Amino acid sequence: PQFDSEGGISGLLVFVQDVTSRRRAEEALRESQAKLSGAFAGTDEAMIITRQSDNFIVDMNDAAERLFGWPRSDMIEKSRNALNVWVDPDALQRMRQTFAETGRLSDYPAHFRNRSGQEMECILAASRFETAIGGYNFWIIRDVTEARQAERRIATLNAANEAALRQIRNIADN
Repeated sequence: PQFDSEGGISGLLVFVQDVTSRRRAEEALRESQAKLSGAFAGTDEAMIITRQSDNFIVDMNDAAERLFGWPRSDMIEKSRNALNVWVDPDALQRMRQTFAETGRLSDYPAHFRNRSGQEMECILAASRFETAIGGYNFWIIRDVTEARQAERRIATLNAANEAALRQIRNIADN
């Protein structure tokens, strides 16, 4: 307040700040976070986020829990190496080299083992992203074990059919 010579209020200084745009931006951020969180949690593809500085897992979805067989609490703040999920250490080194050179992976073949020791054929996709507090890697892992087994069975059946067809042709030609 501003006072006159008799002590009465002669004026008032008021500051007003329009926060509409800030509120809209905050709401848009909350909406974006909800969409990403829903997509991350709701997909059937295993998704894992690791810290670039130490490769420790910082987040994962339920599909990753189901794929690898470890509860989330056992995987968070552990490195993929500590979990011993890679079947072939040389393949892990090749993947690391490729990812280091390109910063991303797409349809990258990998063999993992889950908590019970069962081996899985998988396809990896990965990319990097930065936040204000550091860099992260985003991994998508698709188990293609059943599809690959079916492909091998089909190839075996096709080879057997071709062999049988050759025999039939040989008999017909004689």
